Amino acid sequence: MQKVSRVFGVTLNDVALAAITNSYRTVLLDRGEQPGYDSLRTLVPVSVRTANHFNIADNQVSAMLPLLPVDEADPVQQLKQVHERLRHAKASGQSEGGSAVVLAARRVPFALSAWAIRLLSRLPQRAVVALATNVPGPRSEQRLMGRRVLELLPIPPIALQVRTGIAMLSYVDSFVFGITADYDTAPDIEALATGIEHGVAQLVKASGRRKSS
Repeated sequence: MQKVSRVFGVTLNDVALAAITNSYRTVLLDRGEQPGYDSLRTLVPVSVRTANHFNIADNQVSAMLPLLPVDEADPVQQLKQVHERLRHAKASGQSEGGSAVVLAARRVPFALSAWAIRLLSRLPQRAVVALATNVPGPRSEQRLMGRRVLELLPIPPIALQVRTGIAMLSYVDSFVFGITADYDTAPDIEALATGIEHGVAQLVKASGRRKSS
């Protein structure tokens, strides 16, 4: 994924969200739905901690609500549109508005508690239907009770209109996706996981073609 971000000049978070977009598009098509421009409003928490505050363990988190481009079929165009929509959301002040909402949750272990999701989901037009968050984990190997920690798995929260949650967690050299879903409304969670893998593979293949051309 880092190779994809370098080749296309985007962030690792953009690549992950593009793979998620591709997966949601596939799931919608498999359900017999036609993905539209406004089919998927996603809550995307972002860190607002400055570089000189990374050693402070508090929840300096903001939130944006971009529409992921599930109406676009081409994975490279999905990536470009994800990058542009996130850039526009940041420039338009969505993250500043989101940080005011999240401010009261600062003492909660996970910044986006069900309370915060409930408040953020009271938006006009289409409700929030998905959560996607990227959590930077330890860059060095950790130990617990004298044992090596081989893997860390993220568990994102869901509540009310938020039916699926996807968290991305980096640990040492690994990057892991964790998915939580409401089974009554999203029983095809395995298809969502498979779709993310496929989305990443498509972007890796496309980056190889771009680099060799």
